[in-house]
Amino acid sequence: MEIMGSRYRQLQEALEGYQLTGTALISQTGQGLGPAGVSDDIGTYYFIPKIAVTFALTLDQTIELFYGLMMAGAVVLSAAGFILFFRSWASVLITPLVLGVLGYISFAKVGDVYLVSCALPMAIVPLFSWLAKVDKGGSVLTGFSGISGVCIGLAHYMRAHAGTGLLLYLCAAIFWHLGAARARRIATFGVLIAGVLMGHLFFQALIVERDRYLLVHAPGALSAITGHPFWHSIYIGFGFLSNDYGIQYLDQIAIEKVRSIAPSAKYLSEEYEITLRQEVMRLVAAHPLFTSMTLFAKSGVIAMYVFLSVNLGLVAAKFRPIPRPLAGAFWSAIVFSSLPGLLVIPSVAYLLGMITCGVLYGLYSANHFFSASPLNSHSSG
Repeated sequence: MEIMGSRYRQLQEALEGYQLTGTALISQTGQGLGPAGVSDDIGTYYFIPKIAVTFALTLDQTIELFYGLMMAGAVVLSAAGFILFFRSWASVLITPLVLGVLGYISFAKVGDVYLVSCALPMAIVPLFSWLAKVDKGGSVLTGFSGISGVCIGLAHYMRAHAGTGLLLYLCAAIFWHLGAARARRIATFGVLIAGVLMGHLFFQALIVERDRYLLVHAPGALSAITGHPFWHSIYIGFGFLSNDYGIQYLDQIAIEKVRSIAPSAKYLSEEYEITLRQEVMRLVAAHPLFTSMTLFAKSGVIAMYVFLSVNLGLVAAKFRPIPRPLAGAFWSAIVFSSLPGLLVIPSVAYLLGMITCGVLYGLYSANHFFSASPLNSHSSG
């Protein structure tokens, strides 16, 4: 499975740091101890070293095991949820194949932390839908919502906003589509949000423990910047189209731009990000035609991926659409998950969450169409 070179190197350093100190999220580099996952989301740098040390595995073995089980588990849970929920034999037969292909492409062709944005909605959406149908009391669905919330909270630290599209779907489904009393819907929503906060607090506690250790053993390391850069990515994203402004989708382009404006700004520092934010605003104001054309071009690629992922579900939706509240829940997830592609670059990796939500919507839509025929009735429905 593919892992970005810089991320693999940082994982090695995080593993060495954890083996040396016994404290999570600390890396060991040639310059000494420091925070793991600088300029990246930190979740991977907790889970993979933890698993490697616990089970005495190599880094390569752990990466394959971690992401392989994540993807395989998501496919199995998704297929089970769909089979239990769907009423159409045609859908029941085709769904595992579609999910298997999506899982294989995601794992073998995309890989890395991007898998999180695929595995999370794939595993949760079908089971949530099935429980919403069969759990008349609501207690199991509420508990499942809490577990889903924890997973969303943890996933955000592995890939920023990997679960936000799913969170929007669940919120919309709870309030717009769930056939339950208001009190039950509010309780389900409350437990969902509580779960998200629990996942967030888990990593915040790890960060506090990491910082406490570094304050004693390597106080200078705390000045390092952690977390994904935002304006850096948006700026080089304007290199999607050939242009006369010297912008390309290369990190070095943003670095050189900041160096020419604010030579003292450290890479990925607050001053660095502010400088690029101002440059993005200047670019939009000075060259509105270029920025508009870039956004339109990205939107065209995104629309193509939406069409390919939803596929026959769009045709089915025309003749026998699923309920509007449920369709709205899916489209809220699809639209939000398209933003990384629109703001940065419309690559499959950045759009994997959107593609997954599109595939799930297409399967729901096709099942709704096929289930209209008595010949296709599935006994569990």
